[in-house]
Amino acid sequence: MSVENRKYPRIDVSISVELCYKGKGKAAVCTRNLSDGGLFLEMAEHPLPPLGTRVELKLTGTLGQGEKPPVVRAEVVRVEDNGIAVYFLDRDRAG
Repeated sequence: MSVENRKYPRIDVSISVELCYKGKGKAAVCTRNLSDGGLFLEMAEHPLPPLGTRVELKLTGTLGQGEKPPVVRAEVVRVEDNGIAVYFLDRDRAG
């Protein structure tokens, strides 16, 4: 997909997140890029979840004044050799 056809623009950003999906427990991974619709996770050293897998993501650490980061539900929409692209499932319900 070319950049011109993307629904949401992406920004390159590396953020540490915790990835969790059924049957595999948790993995500490980093983002490659982020958009309003989802993100790409670098996972060269972890097993890759299959296309269509529902996952949960959480920023590692705390936000602002000690607030715990929310858990974000997403679905794997692309699998590459070194990572996965996920689409945020709760995006359309956000205020």
